[in-house]
Amino acid sequence: MRILDGKGFAWVEEKVAVSGQFKKVFNLESLPSGSYSLIIKSKLKETIQPITITEQELIMDESKRTVYFQANLLKKRGNLKLSLSNPTNSMVRIFVLSPEGRMVYQDEIKDQLVIDKSYNLKQLAAGTYTVMVDNARDTYTQSIHLR
Repeated sequence: MRILDGKGFAWVEEKVAVSGQFKKVFNLESLPSGSYSLIIKSKLKETIQPITITEQELIMDESKRTVYFQANLLKKRGNLKLSLSNPTNSMVRIFVLSPEGRMVYQDEIKDQLVIDKSYNLKQLAAGTYTVMVDNARDTYTQSIHLR
C-alpha cells in the first residue's frame, strides 16, 4: 500500500499481510494539500484511487478508481489461454520467448477492455518458454513448459 504525490514521491508506504479483507486507518494530516494516488497492490490486482487533500477535507471519488488485474495465463494441451482485464484500453503486447531467449511469437491487441484469447503453441519444440504480457503499465512474465 502506497500513497504517492503527482511526482511519484511515496508519502506513505506499508506492506500489509492480509488474509481475506483488511481495514486500515491512516492519519494524513501531515500531507500538504494536493493530488495523490492511493495504490493497493495484491498478488492478483492493483487498485489506484486518486485522492485530493485540501486544508478542509480529503476527497476520494470512487468513480475515478482504476483496477488493473494481473494477466491470467493457462496452458492446456499445447494451447495457451490469456485472460486480462484492460481498464485503460491500452495496447497489450504478448511475447513468447524460446528456452534460448529468442522471440518465437508476438501479438498485439488493441482497443479491447477484456482480453480472452487462445494461442496454439503445439508447433513449438519441447522446452521451457517464457511468456511476457505487456499492458503498457506492467509486464507480467510466466514460464510454461511444453512437452
